[in-house]
Amino acid sequence: MIGSCWKKVIRDLWHNKVRTLLVVLSIAAGVSGIGTVAHMYFIMSRDLAQSYAEVRPANAIL
Repeated sequence: MIGSCWKKVIRDLWHNKVRTLLVVLSIAAGVSGIGTVAHMYFIMSRDLAQSYAEVRPANAIL
């Protein structure tokens, strides 16, 4: 049996289809954005360290 609380949730989602779709799309865009930023951070941090090591940076101790 579905409780009365869940019936109300389902009914509200069904009656507000456009709002439900916009919320789902907004959540998907946010999750996708966070994933993209995290992935680019991983790539950039790895490649930046490798590129810096390849140019043989100057090293001096005073």
